[in-house]
Formats: sequence, C-alpha cells, structure tokens
Amino acid sequence: MARTSRIISYIRNYGVNAIPMIWKRHLAHQKAIKEFDIWLPKLEEENLRILCEPNKKADQNPTKRIFFFWWDGLETAPALVKMNAKRISDLYGKDYEIIYIDKTNYQTIVSIPKDLLSLFLNKEITIQTFSDILRCALISTLGGIWIDSTVYLPKRIDFEYYLKTYNYYTLTTNQNINFLSYKGKKCLWSSFLIGAGAENPIFNKMMLLYQNYFSQHNEKNPYFITDMFLMLLSVYQCDENCQERFGQDNIMTGDFSYLSNHLASKSLEKDLAEIGNVPQKLNWRIDVLKFGKNTTIYRLYSSIMEEKYFVL
Repeated sequence: MARTSRIISYIRNYGVNAIPMIWKRHLAHQKAIKEFDIWLPKLEEENLRILCEPNKKADQNPTKRIFFFWWDGLETAPALVKMNAKRISDLYGKDYEIIYIDKTNYQTIVSIPKDLLSLFLNKEITIQTFSDILRCALISTLGGIWIDSTVYLPKRIDFEYYLKTYNYYTLTTNQNINFLSYKGKKCLWSSFLIGAGAENPIFNKMMLLYQNYFSQHNEKNPYFITDMFLMLLSVYQCDENCQERFGQDNIMTGDFSYLSNHLASKSLEKDLAEIGNVPQKLNWRIDVLKFGKNTTIYRLYSSIMEEKYFVL
C-alpha cells in the first residue's frame, strides 16, 4: 500500500510522464539496497587499518559556517534551489558565514586530494559522488554545516548548540533510523544535512575511506557508499561515539519527505503542521513555478522570495 501511495503521489505531483522515472528510480533503489549486504562486509575488511587508527584531536570550537553547493551557480539554478538558498540566508545570514560553492570557486575554498579530483574531472565518478566527497573535505578542513541545495528548512536550527555539545550535527528522524543497520548499529544520520567542527574524526576518516576505495576499485562505486562508510565509522566508534550520542538524544518525529510527497496539496495549515520543525528533502527537478498559486509549495516559494512570511 505504501508503495502504491507513493506512485500515485508521484503521478499527481509530476504527471503521467513521470511513470518511466518512477520505475527507473524504483529499480535503482532496489539495486542500491541489495548492495548493502554485498559491500558492507567487504568495505569493512578493506578498511580495517583506517577504522582502527587512533583519532586525531578535533577542533572543539563550534564554527558558525554553512556550506551551500550548486554546481552551475545560483544565478541559473532552479527556482527550488534559489528558494532554499534564500531561506538559509534569511535564517542565518546575520550571524553565520554562508559559503556558496559552485564550479568556479570550489578549488579555491578547499583542497580536494588530487586522486579524487582527477576522477571527477575525468568523469569517472558522478557529480553526486563528488558532492559527497566535497562536503566531507569542507567539514574536515574548515568545519561547518553542509545543507543540500534541495533541503528546505522550516525553522532555524541552533547548529552552534549542537556543535558545542556534540561537535557534530545531522538530521536524525524515526523515518531514516531503520534505513540501514549493521552489527547492531542503526542509521542515525542524513548526509544531506550534516556537519561538525574542523578535524572531526568522522570526516577526516571519510576522506581516507574514499581515497582507499578508489585506489582499489575501478568499477562504479556503490550508490550508498557514503552511508556505508558512515555506518562503519559508527560500528568502530571512530567518532568517540558522537554519532550514537547525538542520534539517541535528538531523534525527531516526522517525515522529511512529506512536502515532496504533497506538492499538489493546497492545505497550507495542515501541511505546515505535518512538516513541523523537520527539514524537508526535495528534488531539484521539482519546478515550483508550475504548481498552482494556491499550493503549499508555491506559497512557501512566494513567501520566501517576496519576503512575505507566514512561516515562523
């Protein structure tokens, strides 16, 4: 029933022409899920040295910095991405450094290991995989919070508090906690909204894990390789257990895909109540401007872009 409901929702939101995309995404997702059982034990064995290495001391000073990435730059970005960028600016622009990253400046902001950068420039890895590597490099080197360009923030999150308390932040919900499990550990993170102080061992070791993987494998990497690495780091407590502590203390009740599944909805008050404080993960392919002016997604867009806020 849940799958049927999602298909109906996709058709309602994207039209009948979305059916091939729905089916393609379904097959890709099923393939990716099967990769967990195949790849997690293999990656664990290949990376025991890195996983068991002592951690370097992390920077305990919270960094009020946010990273926002859109490859082609904000000027030509889809309306949805511009909406999310404007929302972040409105919520954090006064007291956070917001670093907008694109194809023209990423190499001047952070140093990517040459072997990994070469893979991307030679089109041997996808922009999605490179984006995962980029966020880990930025957090490891500079410290801060990575917010995907497709994430809508309904409320301001006190990132500074979480970095002071845990030296770590991510979105943990009852929705994603059972997405992946391994050796008694569960998925307590969302890589689309994640961050830490500089030199945090999670992100230092993520960079080492990427380099070690691509030095040994020429085939296309598993789709969820970032989540697999985060899981292994959790199993080996490479983060002084901060993933576990943060997740147990800060599980949110809610659906981060609610808005994405209700794009045609015109029930503003109900939708805002359902969303609550939970950040919403959307899809850059969503053309906000094609939805009716009475839909919740369009009203959110116009309220942010025109600064006529009804969202507190």
